[in-house]
Amino acid sequence: MNTFNAGWYVIYTRPRHERKVAAELSIENIEFYLPITRVLRTWHDRKKYIDLPLFQSYIFVHLKNQEEYNVWTMKDPDAKKETRGTDGTVGFFCSWDSDNNEVGKGEQVIKDIKEGERIDIALHFIEPFEGDATAHMFTEPHGADQTKVTWAMKGKSKYPFNAMNLFIDNMLGKDMETSLEMLKANLEARK
Repeated sequence: MNTFNAGWYVIYTRPRHERKVAAELSIENIEFYLPITRVLRTWHDRKKYIDLPLFQSYIFVHLKNQEEYNVWTMKDPDAKKETRGTDGTVGFFCSWDSDNNEVGKGEQVIKDIKEGERIDIALHFIEPFEGDATAHMFTEPHGADQTKVTWAMKGKSKYPFNAMNLFIDNMLGKDMETSLEMLKANLEARK
């Protein structure tokens, strides 16, 4: 199975098309980095400073997994997000802040990764209610070219919000199932 790891990638562009590709990436809200350097060009009758890509025909692109399958991320693509570290590695931090109550405000940190087996995430929800949770995604081989993914979440809330824990599985379970179906569709489309 082809796998996709979130992170920074270098993509090749046609010569002198770096800015055009950057503009298209910007329209699609894909994070990119195009380092520019100022160079003095000299002709026989004049001199002029021009801005050129530092790496001609290349642009750096940051691709992320969650935007492709996570229902809550998709509910408010305009939510304010902050990340620190390298996505897909232990210690990666992500926070979100949305006016949409279905998304709310919170943060998560990747606590542990066992390659090909599991990823453990600590979550702290701030709004619309405060609480802490742990999420785990387990993977196991399922046939010659398939992988079974199981997503589990367990949370704790302070009184009086702890009564919500009785209903969380029903509320979140449907969204988690939808997210897993989208993850499956995205990965199968890459085969």
